[in-house]
Amino acid sequence: MQRAGKKALGAIFLLFLTLIYATGVSRGQENPLKRELLIEDVRQLTDILESAHPDPYRHGGGRIAFHSRLYEVLCSIPQGGMTRNEFIRLLRPFVAAIGDQHTSIYTQYETDNASPGGLPFVFEPIEKSLYVLVPFSPSDNKYIGSRLVSVEGVPLDSLVQRYSRVEGVENEYFALREFGRGNLLFRPYLQELLPEWTDFTSIDFELQRPAGEIEKITRRLPVPLTGLNLPKSRIDLPRTDDSGFLCGFLEVPGYEHEMAYLRVDNMQGYREAKEMAVAVGAENLTAEELARIPSATESFRSFVIEMKRKNTQALVIDMRRNGGGNYMMAPILVYFLYGKDVLTEIPKQIARSGGGSGTRYSKLFFNSRPKVTLETINEGRDVPLVLGDIDFSRNLYDAAENAENSTPVENPERLKRYRQASTFYAEYETGAYSGYYRPRHVLVLMTPWTSSSGLDMALWLYRSGAKLVGTPSAQAPNSWGNLLEWQLTNSKIKGEVSSSFDIAFGDDPEKGRVLPVHFPLTWEKLSAYDFDPNACFSFAMEILKDLEGRQ
Repeated sequence: MQRAGKKALGAIFLLFLTLIYATGVSRGQENPLKRELLIEDVRQLTDILESAHPDPYRHGGGRIAFHSRLYEVLCSIPQGGMTRNEFIRLLRPFVAAIGDQHTSIYTQYETDNASPGGLPFVFEPIEKSLYVLVPFSPSDNKYIGSRLVSVEGVPLDSLVQRYSRVEGVENEYFALREFGRGNLLFRPYLQELLPEWTDFTSIDFELQRPAGEIEKITRRLPVPLTGLNLPKSRIDLPRTDDSGFLCGFLEVPGYEHEMAYLRVDNMQGYREAKEMAVAVGAENLTAEELARIPSATESFRSFVIEMKRKNTQALVIDMRRNGGGNYMMAPILVYFLYGKDVLTEIPKQIARSGGGSGTRYSKLFFNSRPKVTLETINEGRDVPLVLGDIDFSRNLYDAAENAENSTPVENPERLKRYRQASTFYAEYETGAYSGYYRPRHVLVLMTPWTSSSGLDMALWLYRSGAKLVGTPSAQAPNSWGNLLEWQLTNSKIKGEVSSSFDIAFGDDPEKGRVLPVHFPLTWEKLSAYDFDPNACFSFAMEILKDLEGRQ
């Protein structure tokens, strides 16, 4: 599967770290755009969605329902035109009805980054709720760890349901993730969810304190950011560089054995990802430049060699912040830990469940990949594909092999992808380190931020036998991916659209909606660790001790 990370409102949260002391308001286009120009943009957006997305109708009631919503959007544009903010507000429900979090609008409403105007707390998901990670003002530090109950009398569950009307939501963890660092904090987004909130000079909400009592709170607005400092952890974990990943060994107080630690914060900066981008013309790097980029293949090979030498019994794979990138790191890791046979068998397991993946070929797809053409795709095919087709070739090969009960052989279409990652393919061909070493215990740390290709890696490890720890991903295993970026001509609004589908659990809709974790991190457990940012890691250490105690 190939997915890429979503540029959601959560990205605005990064502005907090650089604009804490800002006083200006970010400005968009304030003058109305002409009606005829906006209609052109709606038509352009519709063409993008219908030509590039594999199925923009499925979750929204079908093609007739899609065009009914389109007609309503066109009729809603007033004769006097609209400002860009108004136009964004009109388009968001139209795009959201597709039900795909990778198909969305990037362009944001105007916001005051110094005084956002919503709830004066940054929240983090835990279980199916939100807890206060950090308040805007240090005077509210007493509320750290408290869970959000309601806003303006509307329960959190109801807000999650409302969110699906303005953003493509695949499961509740996506809404909670976006709420915590965006939609509940910024007034334009919060009022979109709360039409009954009309007095923007104050806001009423309820928090459940760690001791259990529910406190009703009223705040005068806006609450300025007087200095936002994310809480520090008692545990010092190594951090990644520009490659997005690192391998190492840790000695953790309270755990008697040295453990292996793999941290993957993103899957964009490693060599094999760049090699694949170069292969399709998305990037232009020389062989010398590629050679200087850290390789997942080379790093993982050295890692398993060292784990075997040390007889390492536990590996913790930390993907709590992995929002995606290029999926290839997932099969690379499975190859070294579990071997070629497992790597080959996983897609066939998916095929047996009625799942699989496919890519739709559109003008937008080929514009983003200058070196890929229909001619190159059709090489060796009995039935050539045409523009607008969905490529099911990998699914058909896996299904045919399953029907024949043949010895597992890697799908030739999948091998084409592996060849693009030339550093990995050179190793894969030899098979020298296939399944070279796997510790007795492999734990994968997850949060709702573990999504897109990060979810792909979690899925590959899950199917290989690793145990998941933490909170489920905000992305559904049965969903869409491989995003393409677009921009509307007149309003300059930007966004993304999926070009592929991925069904990981064809016979299990609930697991296809939420990938369950084996060891959920609860609010009570988080509280026991005093809401430490690395509580999930501490929980993993506790799990390892328990697992080893049973041996």
